[in-house]
Amino acid sequence: MQNPFENPPRTTRQLPFTGIEFGGVREAPPIAQLRGELNQHLFALTADLPEPLCAEAHQVLRGYSGGDGDFYRLFYTPIWSFLHWVPEASGQAADAILLQEAQKAHAMSLFLYLWDDHLSDHLLPVDLLRLQVRTLAWQSFASRSRSLCKRIGTNPSLPDWHANSYLASLHRPRHVLNLEDYCQQFQQQVSIWTVVPYLLGSVVGGDESASALARLIMNFAVAWRLLDDVQDIEHDLLRGTESAVWIELDPSGKELWAACHSQPQSAEAWAELVQHIQGSGCLQRLLHLIDCNLQTASATAAAQGWFGIVQELEQCRQGIGIRPKR
Repeated sequence: MQNPFENPPRTTRQLPFTGIEFGGVREAPPIAQLRGELNQHLFALTADLPEPLCAEAHQVLRGYSGGDGDFYRLFYTPIWSFLHWVPEASGQAADAILLQEAQKAHAMSLFLYLWDDHLSDHLLPVDLLRLQVRTLAWQSFASRSRSLCKRIGTNPSLPDWHANSYLASLHRPRHVLNLEDYCQQFQQQVSIWTVVPYLLGSVVGGDESASALARLIMNFAVAWRLLDDVQDIEHDLLRGTESAVWIELDPSGKELWAACHSQPQSAEAWAELVQHIQGSGCLQRLLHLIDCNLQTASATAAAQGWFGIVQELEQCRQGIGIRPKR
């Protein structure tokens, strides 16, 4: 599975951290079908572009996920599978139009974070085609989110609040003071990911379920962010990014990090940094926090009776591997 925080793959040095991964989620047939539907919603955007932009946009989106057109395999299953599991667990008759709008809005929110992040980092060419695809996705997300609010009868300004938080935090990230602050800022940077969970949760169980589903998605997102930082140490170091790993290093570790940045070809410097990350407790603390977020998300899902999500989260937990002693 590719990673939306790192696409295309950029690692050149095989550090021992790149193999740390969530356990594989065995997708139930309805979930595999849902992933196909999310892809259809995304690729339908290209129909609103004039030729030849339409064909080129379709090709760009296909290529982004490796050429097979399965864009949403870039996203771990629990970040979107709630679209099936939560309505199913409610036992209520499904509002087909509402569920369709929820699918489309959430598909766009996932796409937008990835696209905006890579446009901002210049990992994507900033050209009219990619900007127009982004515009269409934003319009779709905004209009469908407002449509959901209207259909549900909730505050119509809710999507705007999330959008404002998202745009402000992603455009000019502030300096963070510690790991807790880092995680809080990341939650703001993916705040549009919780619009649909909140709205869908409110439909099936009122305010309690709305808050629970939004928290669950955010816990999983934070775990994912931290995991990506562990996997992507080389890239973050070379770019000068103060990732979660850098934040958790002690002063000696930060000196080793700086040495690798200034001497990127020094195998000795890299070996010392790797040893320090493993031996100082930095890696253990991050893996522990990842696992805690997954456990919290799983407990939240269990309390709400969303056992399909519980199963997926527990499968994710199996891959983390290294656990701190308690």
